[in-house]
Amino acid sequence: MSDPFSILRECIAEYTRFNAARSLSCGQPSEFQLHRFGEAIAMLDPERPGSWMYNRVLGFCENSVPQVRDIFALYKKAGEPCRFDIDADKLFPEVIEPLVKRGLGATKALTYFSAKPKMPKANLRRTGVAFERWEPDRADDFLELLKSSGVICEPEVWKDRREYYCTDTFRTVVASCDGHPCSWATMFVDGEYGYLANAYTMPEFRNRGCHSVLLRARMADAKELGLQRIFTDVIGDSQSHQNCKRAGFKDLTVMTLWADEC
Repeated sequence: MSDPFSILRECIAEYTRFNAARSLSCGQPSEFQLHRFGEAIAMLDPERPGSWMYNRVLGFCENSVPQVRDIFALYKKAGEPCRFDIDADKLFPEVIEPLVKRGLGATKALTYFSAKPKMPKANLRRTGVAFERWEPDRADDFLELLKSSGVICEPEVWKDRREYYCTDTFRTVVASCDGHPCSWATMFVDGEYGYLANAYTMPEFRNRGCHSVLLRARMADAKELGLQRIFTDVIGDSQSHQNCKRAGFKDLTVMTLWADEC
C-alpha cells in the first residue's frame, strides 16, 4: 500500500482503535469496530457514545456513495449519528449531495501533514529546552502531568489502562524548562508508520519552543526506528501548523467533518 492517503486512513483507524482502548475518561472497555464501505472506513464504538473521534467515517468518496444507506443504517442501529471525514479533493457534488439531503453540513476541519523521518540539522539540546523519552516506569509520573492539564482519571481506570502508556507503541517525549517537566507529546507506532499527537505545553511555559523541540525529537526517534513515514494533524493556520512546516512536514490533505452538529 503506497498511496499516502490510504496509509493515512489506515493509520488514523488504528490510532483511533488504540485511543479507544487507552481512554481515561471512560471506565468501560472499548468495543471498537471497523466496517468497510468501498474506500470508506466506518469507525464505531458503542461504549464511547457521542464522541465524533470514535464514531465517524473516514475516506467517504465516490465509490462509497452507493453504500451510503448501509452506512447510515449501521450508525442508526447503534444509536449514533453519522459523521463523515471527507478529503478536500473528494468534495464533489455527488459525494456531498446524499449527506446534505440527510441534514448534514460541514463543521470542523483539520489539516493533515506527512513527512519522511529525518535527523535534525541542529543539536536540539542547545535550544534551552531539555527533553527525554519516558519509559514504562515513568507512566505514573506521566499521569500526574496529564492531571496537571485537567485530565481526570479514577484509580481503577488507571490500573486497567496504565499498560498503554509510555510504551514502545505509544512513545512519550517530555520536555523540561528550568528543570520542570512542562510539555509533552506522543508518537503512536503502527508498523512502518507513526502518528504524532497529544502535544501540550503548560500555559506558563508557552512560546519557549517546546512544541518545535518535541516535533523534531519525535521525528528523530522515528528515523532511528526506521519508520517510512509519519503523520500528524493540526488546526489550519495555527502556530502548530507553522511549526510542522518548519520541521519538514508537508501538507497532505484537509479533512472536513460533515455532521448534523452545525
